Amino acid sequence: LLLVPVFFFTFLALKRRRDILAGLLLGAGLFRFEILLPFVFIFLLRRRWKVFAGFSIAGIAALLASVPLVGWVGLVAYAKVLLAVGKATGSAANGINVETMPSLRGALAAFSNGAIPASLLFPLALTGSLLLLAWAAWEFRAIAEPESPAFDLQFSFAVIAALLASYHLFAHELTPLIVVAF
Repeated sequence: LLLVPVFFFTFLALKRRRDILAGLLLGAGLFRFEILLPFVFIFLLRRRWKVFAGFSIAGIAALLASVPLVGWVGLVAYAKVLLAVGKATGSAANGINVETMPSLRGALAAFSNGAIPASLLFPLALTGSLLLLAWAAWEFRAIAEPESPAFDLQFSFAVIAALLASYHLFAHELTPLIVVAF
């Protein structure tokens, strides 16, 4: 549920043309970076540099705050764990049933029913995700006109695209859809 206020207040900041604040708010959601990074990528593709700058500032601040807590060794160990989890494939990779993920990766794994070799699943999911995010960025033309009635719908599409493009997603992490629903 912590992602709901991140997306809600980001939406409000964008509506008020406060792009740096929107980026800072998105950076506050980096605890679920696998959802936030695809969403921020849409802003990068739209060349919304102030949103990206705010996000980068928040990300650097989070990284610098993490060093005293866990040290560089802890950060490197965390990165190794993430890479190991990301490389794991199969129907129950690291105890995770990929087919149940409500994402493009999960759909590819589920619908192929093992017909797609594990070595091809990642490149296919990555390609599909990049195409989906590019489409969402192309559609998000109203970002320059937050007063436009199309802004709300295009923002919603960007949220949905980011969720679908997320590499690691479970059903309980779909809470940003609450903002989309309203």
